[in-house]
Amino acid sequence: MLVRALLSLAVCTSAALAFPAAIHDDPAGGSSVPELKRGASFDVACPSVEQVEAEAVNVVMYPGREDTSSGVAGVLVTERTIAPGVVHVRLPDIPDLRDHVVWIKVIYPGTGGNRFCDAGRIRLT
Repeated sequence: MLVRALLSLAVCTSAALAFPAAIHDDPAGGSSVPELKRGASFDVACPSVEQVEAEAVNVVMYPGREDTSSGVAGVLVTERTIAPGVVHVRLPDIPDLRDHVVWIKVIYPGTGGNRFCDAGRIRLT
């Protein structure tokens, strides 16, 4: 089953991602971190990403600076496909990152330098 989670606002390039209503906010008023299983798929909105070669689009995920317990500094996600304005990403199955919060960014070349789509953070389960 294809699991799709559209993540919060991407700040660097004005690309927007949105959570399904079930994981928008914590009932206590805080912001919750969506949980996705390793191997799950989701989409990241990135303007004009289809205008570059697919090989030039990099998706990286990395734990927060304070999280050193996994021993993983970062991961280059290789299972991704490009569509107009969207990068479809499949999360890798890395057991060391189970129950860790990771940040996800898409990096691709654009006019005047690299462009970044900040997909926010997720907790891998």
